[in-house]
Amino acid sequence: MFNSLRKAAVLLPFLSIGLAPVMAQSFTTPVANEYVYGSTPDVTKPQVTANYSRGNFPSGFGNTDLYLSSWSSNDPGGYSEFIYTFTSPSAPTSIMSQGSNIYKYVADLEVGIVNDGFGSHQILVAYYDYVGSHSPTGSPGHVLDVYKLTGSPLSPMVLVNQIQLSYSPNYGRIRMDSHKDYAVAIVWDYPGVGIQTSVCDLGNWSGVTTLNGTWSEEGPDVAFSHSSSNLNVHFVYKNPGAGLVTESMLDWPLLLSIPFGSTATIAPIIEDIDGVPFQVSNLVLDCPDHYDVENWAYTYTDGKYVFVRHIDYHSIGSPVTTIVNDGTFSNYPLAKKYYASTPTLHYGDGALSGGSTGQISVGWYNYVPNGGFSNYVGLEMTEDGLSMISLPDYMELPNSNLPYVSGFSGIAYSKMSDGAGSLAPEFMYATYFTEQSPGSGYYELHHAFHKWNDPVFKGAGSTKHDVNCESPSRKAQADVLLTTTSPNPFKNRFMHNITLKEEAEIQLTLLNVSGHVIARKAEKLARGNHSMEMAGLDKVPAGNYILTTNVNGKTVGTKVMVKH
Repeated sequence: MFNSLRKAAVLLPFLSIGLAPVMAQSFTTPVANEYVYGSTPDVTKPQVTANYSRGNFPSGFGNTDLYLSSWSSNDPGGYSEFIYTFTSPSAPTSIMSQGSNIYKYVADLEVGIVNDGFGSHQILVAYYDYVGSHSPTGSPGHVLDVYKLTGSPLSPMVLVNQIQLSYSPNYGRIRMDSHKDYAVAIVWDYPGVGIQTSVCDLGNWSGVTTLNGTWSEEGPDVAFSHSSSNLNVHFVYKNPGAGLVTESMLDWPLLLSIPFGSTATIAPIIEDIDGVPFQVSNLVLDCPDHYDVENWAYTYTDGKYVFVRHIDYHSIGSPVTTIVNDGTFSNYPLAKKYYASTPTLHYGDGALSGGSTGQISVGWYNYVPNGGFSNYVGLEMTEDGLSMISLPDYMELPNSNLPYVSGFSGIAYSKMSDGAGSLAPEFMYATYFTEQSPGSGYYELHHAFHKWNDPVFKGAGSTKHDVNCESPSRKAQADVLLTTTSPNPFKNRFMHNITLKEEAEIQLTLLNVSGHVIARKAEKLARGNHSMEMAGLDKVPAGNYILTTNVNGKTVGTKVMVKH
């Protein structure tokens, strides 16, 4: 999967895992560029890493590829680091500008990017602040830092704004995803309150939405998908007490409609609830950025097996779970004897089959305790979970083969995918950390880059499944259809007015906060203006409901309805 090229452009020999007597074979030789960059003395006992990438980026000092990354100790008294790297296009080791910012007393540094709507870009860093040392209010909670690009290679960005996302006195995981420069979604866990989210369109942030019924959930992740006219936001979170993981979804325009500074509680559309082992790692969720179906996948481990829970509407159409390190996929009969931690996942449109389907790439730390040689490995599988696309061995990431001592591991794949006018660089970006030497207590952050079209990993991108993808601030999503609903609040009926550009099958569905269908109505309507009545709602209890509008099988609108 990944090859070795150090920062000074010196080629280093591969470390063969076959040297360890417990293993009978060597892992597939890495074939990607890699270097080490990070403030090693400061970040001790790292827990997590995150990253994001953007290709052909207008930096102000020329077109560049931009790689954002972070690693965090998640220790209330420890250090974390945010790193930026501008490189020559299609040359990730040709560095034009690189630097970092050290954060203290924070957890879960997350990175992203958004166009500010005025021809420039903002770099985003989200995190949990234990003591309020970085927050704009001086209070603990979840915080977003907004950096503006300066155009200078010596100091390419400056902090221009901070947003207090929550006032949670206790730590809760925070995660972020960006979509094609204009959209951002952040999700975090506010212990005792629930899973909360805020979204952005071209630098304009929404208020905070709490996902209804999630007060006992924790450890969320978030990912965008775009299979219809609406951009959708997918969530995954776990309930350790119940041994369940939930995957849900809300459409981005609905979340965006909550005004900045306001709060709302909205029931997400529950797509899957799955039982899991008693204790599992952090969840990592991803979706194809642009696709013809609403597929998603997430991964976790119980400390031994790496699980991938996924749905493929091209095949079975219901969620299934695949274990990727039990020896089924690989030529490693000893795989089930190893241990696993901190898995990551990338779900992209376009792979070895020429872009006709998406593929799921999974990476994790594969280790043998008590000093056995361990390393970061990965594979790519088909989205139906039935076979591998990569070679039938686990692919080693470069310079990750070290004796297992400390137990601190972390790996991340960039969620940036492909699509029309791809904004992704020509390389899949991975970050992971290792101890400099056994027992030293000093760690280094690796940056590795694997070319998409390398046949041992991932094929070239495709525009086959791309959809119209523009910010509502540039082109209203009402370009597809216009809808209004009244009265709202309603008593026993309401009218849904629709303007169609062409004949279509329309379905209205009213759901309660638990996701159960209360009422449904479907009609085939011609082009033009129409009114659909949803009546007979006298016995529906007072409260909040979700009305979804479905056109020709795809959800194009969601809004909150209030029953008096």
